[in-house]
Amino acid sequence: GQRFKRNLDITARIGRETATVYDIDQLLNRALNLISVEYNFYHAQVFLLDDVGKNAVLVYSTGEAGRELLNRQHKLAVGLASVIGVVTGTGQPVVVNDTASPGDIPWRFNPLLPSTRAEMALPLQFSDQIIGALDVQSREAGVFDERELQTFQLLADQIAIAVQNARLLQQTQERVEQID
Repeated sequence: GQRFKRNLDITARIGRETATVYDIDQLLNRALNLISVEYNFYHAQVFLLDDVGKNAVLVYSTGEAGRELLNRQHKLAVGLASVIGVVTGTGQPVVVNDTASPGDIPWRFNPLLPSTRAEMALPLQFSDQIIGALDVQSREAGVFDERELQTFQLLADQIAIAVQNARLLQQTQERVEQID
């Protein structure tokens, strides 16, 4: 019960903090840093679908590994046999609680993140459209339980709404400039 309450507190705090930020980069930055720090995760990242919905493109990723992945313009095909491919293709969360035996989940080893022992990815959805995925990784196996999945889906929903709002704001500003 205590852990669940703490998770909801963190989710609410991230929701409040992201609600006031309209710059997409700053928003994702803050949300992921909060998630990483509060939950002591090894890695956190956000993918957004490209304009045609073919690829999930890495747009924010924490730490050194994240910087390198962003430099490489890391992306994964939607629907491809990978954690992100499955999440963005189906709109269903994917949890790998032990990367040593992922079962039938198409988990892929990333040499830049050698210590990943568990991974959870959640769809970023706005109305019924999948716009990306939130991905978190842990050094400990078995850390993600069913209840946490709900909390993180809440968090992913907040990020999706914030991204959508920031995009709409951007479009509005562009239209105003065109009118001027």
